[in-house]
Amino acid sequence: MRADGDIVSWGSDAYNQVSGTPPGTGFTQVAAGWNHSLALRADGSIRSWGDNSRGQVANTPLASVFIQVAAGGNHSLALRGGGSIVGWGDDKYSQSTGGPPGSDFVQVAAGGEYSLALHADGSIASWGRNNHGQVSNTPTGTDFVQVAAGRHHSLALRSDGSLVSWGENGSGVVSSTPTGTGFIHVAAGYEHSLALRSDGSIVSWGNNGNGQVSSTPTEGLSVQVAAGTHHSLALRDVDCNGNGHLDSDDIWNGFSLDCNLDGVPDECDLLSGSSPDCNLNGIPDECDLVSGVLSDCDDNGVPDQCDTPPDCNDNGIPDDCDLIGNDCNSNNIPDECDLDGNDCNTNGVPDGCDLTGSDCNSSGIPDDCELDGNDCNANGVPDECDLAGNDCNSNSVPDECDLDGNDCNSSGLPDDCELTGNDQDGNGVPDECDCFDPVSYCTSSPNSVGAGALIGSTGLPSVSVNNFTLTVAQAPPGMFGLFYYGPAQANQPFGEGVRCVGGLIFRLNPPSTIDAGGAASRHLDFTQFPANGGLGQITGGSVWNFQFWYRDGAGGPFGFNLSDGLEVTFCL
Repeated sequence: MRADGDIVSWGSDAYNQVSGTPPGTGFTQVAAGWNHSLALRADGSIRSWGDNSRGQVANTPLASVFIQVAAGGNHSLALRGGGSIVGWGDDKYSQSTGGPPGSDFVQVAAGGEYSLALHADGSIASWGRNNHGQVSNTPTGTDFVQVAAGRHHSLALRSDGSLVSWGENGSGVVSSTPTGTGFIHVAAGYEHSLALRSDGSIVSWGNNGNGQVSSTPTEGLSVQVAAGTHHSLALRDVDCNGNGHLDSDDIWNGFSLDCNLDGVPDECDLLSGSSPDCNLNGIPDECDLVSGVLSDCDDNGVPDQCDTPPDCNDNGIPDDCDLIGNDCNSNNIPDECDLDGNDCNTNGVPDGCDLTGSDCNSSGIPDDCELDGNDCNANGVPDECDLAGNDCNSNSVPDECDLDGNDCNSSGLPDDCELTGNDQDGNGVPDECDCFDPVSYCTSSPNSVGAGALIGSTGLPSVSVNNFTLTVAQAPPGMFGLFYYGPAQANQPFGEGVRCVGGLIFRLNPPSTIDAGGAASRHLDFTQFPANGGLGQITGGSVWNFQFWYRDGAGGPFGFNLSDGLEVTFCL
């Protein structure tokens, strides 16, 4: 699965398990069984394709409430957002329908003909075929944080980073399970297992018939492992700047910028030469061009300051030498090259030179070119020149055109002209149209200092007042954290806590330091990025969900946790 949620598949296509792959983006997880596949969409719905001999495809549930999927031999499992489990497909050993009831599960795993599920309290449930003790030998206890199911053996990770394995012991896949702690992720294959240490190294054991064990990589920093029938995969990360942090952590935590969104810190793009920096300002040229710091008048991807001399009219004379008597607006572009998007009335004269007697608002654009979307009352005069006695709030918009989204009580007057004696809290909104209080949701998880961090707010969720501040309490003192927000709500295990925010997220950099009282805060400035524009723009009437991510080195193996969620409906 690619970063945009697009799915790529390959291999045997005997049951259309490759050609049947659904197109499009928006998927968040994939899982593969023996001859069928599953994919989870961002909206919580499931797509399935491939072998349907046991109902693996036809019996897929249709609801949009799921947060995780798992594919076994010929059966499948899905975890609902509420913590309950649904199974379908082959049920010869009750591996699909024999799961325990309840709604406190946080992870599922599907083996060859049996199933596993992890309770929120850290205990393990198992059901299905038991011919090798896959079920009866399931360990007890409530300190498990992950489970993995192979063909006839299972693997579990404890909260202290140690491993437990049970089931069939072919090739010593159970008895050879490594001892000690420091593990953070596990995977189980047909007859081999993998475990990832916190330092990014991989340990493997079991069947080595195809080099599954002896060929395990020793170089690089891995962040995830996966085990197939007779092969293994590892996802690596790097530390290109040698600061002791993975590149993805540097970018996520705001320690390094990634202006071109290529997943590599900017300083490493420059050092490797993959991104040029012709003006030596420490910023990749492509980012200078997007931000407007550098210009690129010929759109060749090279900043003008670093480009060969342009010749826009192909007369053999560099443009900057071809301006005498031919640059009416003194912008260093020959007039004949300055008409694209700059000659609104097509008279062959750049707009900035065509203003005499025709620029009532001194905007630098001829009046007759400024009426599209700027003559709300259709009187042939630009709105800003039509304000005398008709702009009660002095916002340069005629009153009769200033009502869309600004007349909450349908009185025929802009809201901000109606506040005298009608704005008790002084937030610039008529009392009858005031804001809603933020609402807490989701659940924070215990951290190293107590029951868990709680997110809150002060001020009003009003874009115009701009005094809304996010707060957090009960967080580990001295640690750093990051407020972020997104358009959707989620309830998905993440680190030591639960990710409560779904969809595309927006980080409120820089990170915040948690004070000695376990508190931190961040003023949400609606005039600054990301709240002031683009996909993360916050406007009156919009609803966004907020959460606080924070480091907690003593709180568990993942080293970070999250607060509960805060749903905020913003007003004007």
